[in-house]
Order: sequence, then structure tokens, then C-alpha cells
Amino acid sequence: MKKYALILFLLSMAAVLPAQQSNKIKSKDRYRERIPTVQEDAEHLNGLRLLAESELPSVVGVLSDAVQKEGTLPAVGSRYFAYALLAGHETNARFQSKVSSFHGALKGMPIPQSFVNTEAVFHPFASLWAVLETGRNFFPSNVAIGTKQAALEQAFRDKGLEEQTIEKSKAAAQDIVRSMLEYASTDGFQQTATLVRSRTGINPTAVNPDMVKNMKADAGAFRPFFLDSAQPFALAAPAPFDTSAGSPFMTLVREVYDLGQAQTAEQRAVAEFWDTKKGTLAGHWLDICSATCLDRKITFNQALRNHAVVALAIADAYHLCWEELGRYRRVQPKTVINRTFDASWVPHLEGSAGQEYASDHSVVSAAAAEVLTRLVGDQVAITDQFGGQSRRFTSFRQAASEASASRLYGGVQYRDALDAGLSSGRRLGEYVVRQLPVDQ
Repeated sequence: MKKYALILFLLSMAAVLPAQQSNKIKSKDRYRERIPTVQEDAEHLNGLRLLAESELPSVVGVLSDAVQKEGTLPAVGSRYFAYALLAGHETNARFQSKVSSFHGALKGMPIPQSFVNTEAVFHPFASLWAVLETGRNFFPSNVAIGTKQAALEQAFRDKGLEEQTIEKSKAAAQDIVRSMLEYASTDGFQQTATLVRSRTGINPTAVNPDMVKNMKADAGAFRPFFLDSAQPFALAAPAPFDTSAGSPFMTLVREVYDLGQAQTAEQRAVAEFWDTKKGTLAGHWLDICSATCLDRKITFNQALRNHAVVALAIADAYHLCWEELGRYRRVQPKTVINRTFDASWVPHLEGSAGQEYASDHSVVSAAAAEVLTRLVGDQVAITDQFGGQSRRFTSFRQAASEASASRLYGGVQYRDALDAGLSSGRRLGEYVVRQLPVDQ
């Protein structure tokens, strides 16, 4: 009996072993069949990420056009950029573990909340949609923003993003946008925009220092994002107003006048290139950021972060200029030149009404350039195409210096305002980067 039992056991094992071997082969075959699917998914996701990287500049461009059409104070316009790009960044941070939120680094910013399942969200699309959705809330009558949103959805749909993922991503982004709009509602910039329109009637840039002081009392000063106080970055005092012959102030006046009388073609080109009639200064620097990110093939997460930090730094730079407005009651060159030695002289550019100190072109440009230098690199050659013109720079700091000089060449500001603004803006940009949380 034992002999027969052994024979039966051996026969059963002979049948089982081939079956097990067959199952192993089938398992390997199934594994081999899954490999192309995994590769296809990776290629698919990579294609979607590349689409997001290519769409980011156009999304920012649509927002920039909307801010330009709004025609508000530059300090107000900079905050539309800041909150919209912050919404995009925070959406990315909420649904991408490698990206750190700015919560804790920005004054008063709430923790963005969304209960949409992270796995159901494609964060690059959600982030871009959040930028546009924030802009749409700021500018509800702007048709171009809604048109871009629809086009963005279709572009991702055509690239293979599933309809359910699109809808979940939009829902997730909407949660973050709602949080950022609540954050923006506690800032005085929108109330200030309303007051400016009601008090100037036509041109919102024609604001004098006395009006600004009254508006601060009515609406409250703009809330800074990174700054505890504007004082550490305050501009050095300008040359005191003194029209006596040979005074330091009249030396500055004479420089503006002489440049206006014998201006070179290059100086005229610089003045016109940085003129804000073609687009906002904030929009110009964000355009530089976009072009740099595309040129250097910076990944979506970092590119969006760069845009957000530049926008926030610019907003704080304008906050600084707003705080300085009215502290120094120095008139613009045209007034002094017309009253002292040439009644017919006119500047090449049209300056804003009111006081001349500080130079927002200098403070803002230096702050933006310093942020980009520290986030992207020093001596990064850039081709700046703006308003149908193009100029080449060897670094962001060179671009900032030229933007500052454009106000002297345009005949609207004195050199000491430019120098003080550049120094202040550099310090501010350096400070902003030091406050940033480190991404994972």
C-alpha cells in the first residue's frame, strides 16, 4: 500500500509541476504585457506636463492683458497678479507633495483647503485653471479669460486628459481659489482702486500725495506679503529741493534737461521700450520670467513657483513705493525746468502727476531682477520681447538697470531717485527669497 501511495504522489506532482511552471510563464507574460502600458502612461503624463509648461506663459499673458485693460494704479494691478499666481501655486502645493505651500511665509495667508482626492486631480491643469479662475473673479466682464479657460480645457482634453480628471481638477482648484479670494478680500487694494476711480474720474494714475493720504485713511494701506515693515527697505533721502545755482538738486535737474536736448537714438529706444503705455511694469517682468522659464526648459512646478514669487515680490515693492509716496514732496523735472530756464521744454515720456520720488521702475525692477537672479541664476542672458520690440540683456540685473535708466532718458525722474530705488529693490528681492520655504 505504501508503494502504491508513493506512486500516486509522484504522478500527482508530475501533473502539478508543469501547471505551476505554466502559471509562472503566464505571470511573466502578463508582466511583459503590462510594461508597454506603464511606458505609455509615463509618456502620456510627460506630454501633459509639457503642455502645462507651454501653456503657463499664455495663461499669464491673458491675465496681464486683463490687468492692463483695467487701467488701475500700478500698485493695485500688481496685486491682481500676486493673488492669481498665488492661487495657482497653492493649488499646485496642495496636490503635489514636492511643492511647499507659502502658508507661514506670507502675512495672514490662510491654509488652503480642499477635500478632493489628490489622486483624482492633475495638478498642473488645476493650477493653471486656478490662475485664470482667480482672474475671472477679479475681472468678471473680461471675456478673454473665460475664452482662455475653455481653450485650456480643450487643449488638455485633446492631449488625453480624461473628462472626469478635468472636472475633479477644476473642483479642487475652485476650493483653493475661494480661499485665496477670501485672503484678498482683507487687503485694501480693491477698495483703493474704487476710490481712485471715483476721485480722479478719468486717469487712475493721476494721483497726488494728498489724495493718497486720504485714500490710506479710507481703505487702509496695502497689506504686505513678505514684509514685516517697509522701513528696512526705505529709500535714502533725496537731494533737498533747492533751485539756487550749483546746488546738488539743480545739478540733477540740469542732467535731465541736457539729456533731453541731446538724446541719442539708443536712449530714446530705452525710454520707449520700458514705457508703461504698452503694458504694465509688473506684466513686463512676468513676461521676462515666462520667456526665461521656456528658454531654459524649467519644469512646471519650478516655473509656476518662479512666477508666483516674482509677482509677490513686485507687489511688495509697490507696497514700499506706496508707503514712500508723499513722504518726499519733490516735483518732477518738467515743472522745475519750465520755471527756471526753459518754459518750452517737455519730457520725452509722460510722467504721472504728483511727486517724483520714489521711482517704481527702479524699486520694482530691481526686486524682480534680484528674485529671478537668485531663483534662476546670475549672468543669464535673456531676450526681452515686449510691445512689439526686442532687447537683449546679459543678466536680469542689467535689465533692471536699464528699466531704471529709462525714466531718466524719458525726462520724468532724477538720477538719485533711480539709484535709491535700485538699492532698495535689490535688498527687498534678496529678503523675499530668504523667506521662501524649501520645496521637498
